Amino acid sequence: MKSSKILIFIVFTLAILAALCALFPPDGVEIAGKRLFFPTLEEILVREKSSSAAEKLEKLESDLRIRFVADSLAVEKDS
Repeated sequence: MKSSKILIFIVFTLAILAALCALFPPDGVEIAGKRLFFPTLEEILVREKSSSAAEKLEKLESDLRIRFVADSLAVEKDS
């Protein structure tokens, strides 16, 4: 395969993904009872300020804790 064809494929794929980022609604799309999200161009292109691995881990643990509590409340509400 020629390198020019590979480059065109990569550029085309990136263009499609960029279009999805721009057109996908920020609150996601609900399909079969599940909500699907797609990152925005800003989330992909803007660099995060460098932080230590420990800070990133703490943030991830906090996010997971919040989701777990929300899920637990939803289950209790449904019961």
